[in-house]
This record gives sequence, C-alpha cells and structure tokens, in this order.
Amino acid sequence: MQDGMVVQDFKSTVDLTVRDIFLDNHNWDVFRFQHRGVIRQVEVDEVEKMLHCKDGSRGFFIYYCPVCKEPRIVYFGCNSRLCSCCGKSYTDKWSRSLKNALFDVPHRHIVMSVPRELWVVMKRFRRRVLKVYMDAAIIAINDTLSYFLRKDVMAGVVVVLHPFSRDLGFKPHLHILVTEGGFDRKGRFVSKSFIPARAMRKTWQYQVLTSFKKVLPKTPSVARLINGLFKRYPEGFYVYLPKESRVTSKRLIGRYVARYVRHPAIANTRISGYDGKTVTFWYRDNDEMVHVVSM
Repeated sequence: MQDGMVVQDFKSTVDLTVRDIFLDNHNWDVFRFQHRGVIRQVEVDEVEKMLHCKDGSRGFFIYYCPVCKEPRIVYFGCNSRLCSCCGKSYTDKWSRSLKNALFDVPHRHIVMSVPRELWVVMKRFRRRVLKVYMDAAIIAINDTLSYFLRKDVMAGVVVVLHPFSRDLGFKPHLHILVTEGGFDRKGRFVSKSFIPARAMRKTWQYQVLTSFKKVLPKTPSVARLINGLFKRYPEGFYVYLPKESRVTSKRLIGRYVARYVRHPAIANTRISGYDGKTVTFWYRDNDEMVHVVSM
C-alpha cells in the first residue's frame, strides 16, 4: 500500500462503486479462492449480499399508477453494512432505533484504542478478544465514574467496534456513546459532567490488558507483551474525550451516529481511481489533511 499526502481539497473524478470493483474481472471470486480457509463466513455473507443488492434475486415491489397505467419495479436492497448504497440507510434506521432506546440525559462521544503492538495479536485472536475488548471499555467507564462519584454507578453505554481506520488498515478502536454520569443501585441518575480522561486512560489500560491476559494463550511471549505494555505506557492507553463531543439531547444523536459511530467502511465518493489491479482512494485525517492511498 502506498500513501501519498496532499493538502488541497480533493474530489473524486471517477464514477465507481465498491460493488463494481468486486465484480470486475471476477475480483471477488479470485480473492475468495485465494483466501479460502482464512476468510470468515460473516465476511462472505456480507459481500454476497452487497453483490446481489437490488438485482431482483432478493425480491421486489411492483407499483402501478392507475392514472398513467405505468408499472414501476423497486428492487430490495441488501442491508449489508459493507454496501456503500445501503449502508447509509442501515445507519439511519439504527440511529432512529438508538434514539428511542437512549436515556434522555447528556451523552459524550468517546474514542478508545490500544497501542499498535496489540493489533497483530488482536487480528490473530479476534474471536477471543474483540468482545472482551468492548466489555473492558464498559468496565473502565463504570469504574472511573464510580470512583469520582464516590458510589457504585452503571453508565448508559453504547459501544461500536471499528476494526479499520480511515486508511482501511486493521487498527481496531472503539466509538462509544456514554451518559454523563450513571445510575446508582436505587436506579437514580447521578450526573457527572466532567469525565476525567486522564484517570480513564489508566483504568482502560488496566482493564483491557488484564482481560486480554485471561483469554490469550498462556505463553511467555504473550506475558512479556502484556507486562511490557504496562511499563511502556505509564500514562495509560488512548482515550479521546473532547468537550465538543458532548451531545445534549437525543435529537442530536443521529448526527453523531452517522458521522462517527456507525457508517459504511468506505463511501463511493472516496474512490478516485481503479486500473483493473490497483484501487486508489482518499481519506481525511484528524488534522484535516487529505491522504491518497493506492493498494
């Protein structure tokens, strides 16, 4: 993968879709054959749904106009999160259902991740650690809030795992919506508008490393890795909790869900080139710099 950086605004000049690239020259069939035994069934299912999106095989509605006597066929979408067409619709539906389930209190949007030294281990043992990864974040949040509120509380937390970063590399991180405070044992909500990110970093580090240690192979190399990460990162692991991430009402949750929390892996508008072998796309980093990647 080659990564070049440009500073000017960048617009896609090609009319391509993710589906087009998968179908071209049997790219998906070749990839699936070459990675048989490695590729997961859930990945196969999501791709297959995307490839058959709105092609009639999934069903359709027929509408008939009694005035002009013209029928119109509307094919069903795939509802795959991989699909750049249906992914936005899927996100919107999820956002609406989420708003109905949330507590009507201020929330914060948090991003939590671990150092790159763990990425390879997480990819190899993803079935063991990814659920543990998400659970550790919830425990870290509840422990931090309980400590500073001086009572046991349970926050309202929505955790979404992003296995990939904007450059599509495997960099698992968590996007989290959390209440500003928590519920005590009597069900009363105790507010905590200031959430101490520094304390949460160390709690997050402790929870995720001790949880990983329980589920990963009991080998000397894993033990050295876990112990080394405690020493190498004395300030804890990454927790991004800016003041501007505050969401004051359920009405605004949809914006955060669509933009930050749950969205397709890549939009068609980010694809800038394809020559039959190499795909070029762009992404904007946290510093608003635009990167162009060929892979």
